[in-house]
Amino acid sequence: MPGIWRAGACGSCFRRIQAYHGGAQQITSWQARREAAGLAAQRAAEFVSALERHGVRTPVVTGGGTGTVEFDARSGIYTEVQAGSYVFGDGAYGSLEWTAFEKPRQSLHILSTIMSAPRPGVAVCDVGLKGLAVDSGLPRHVAPLPPPLSPLEMPELAYVGASDEHGMLDIANDRDYVTEPLIGQRVLIVPGHCDPTVNLYDEFVCVRDARVEAVWKVDARGLSR
Repeated sequence: MPGIWRAGACGSCFRRIQAYHGGAQQITSWQARREAAGLAAQRAAEFVSALERHGVRTPVVTGGGTGTVEFDARSGIYTEVQAGSYVFGDGAYGSLEWTAFEKPRQSLHILSTIMSAPRPGVAVCDVGLKGLAVDSGLPRHVAPLPPPLSPLEMPELAYVGASDEHGMLDIANDRDYVTEPLIGQRVLIVPGHCDPTVNLYDEFVCVRDARVEAVWKVDARGLSR
């Protein structure tokens, strides 16, 4: 469990410990996730107690995460909870069990356009591997841009394959569905993993009630070195 030291007039002063348990965040079962979070909090508390017995104060105990935030916030050990993905949501977190805590609301979407219909039951959109991260799987949800911008009644779509520039969409349960009328239709795609997906873009377009309210620059895009 790493700690952070700060240089001071009398030498170095211990400031905080990092107790983030990344492996617990994506556990599907709510009960198993709670148990993993509880064990992580217990170990962090034991570490803090051990430091204090040796005269070392720990002003900051940082840990937890989006998948375990409901347990971390009640643990009484963390002074800072590292819940980050909750701001956007993604397919991975959306597929978890959320029993005693409200499921995070999805706010991050990729705007895509259906550009071709190669055969009945299949359509192709213009967002592929260069537009979304698939390390947590393919997008779990595809929806038409909401009314009043899109009057077209849409079938249920499933994102089933990604190439560099394109995404393959299947018409769920209807291989005979004629897809030509869908060409030009805009859809909203929920990525499987929000963090590396955001890293592919220069800006967020912030929309409320079908109106653009702001454009935010992604300052840290690509800064992984």
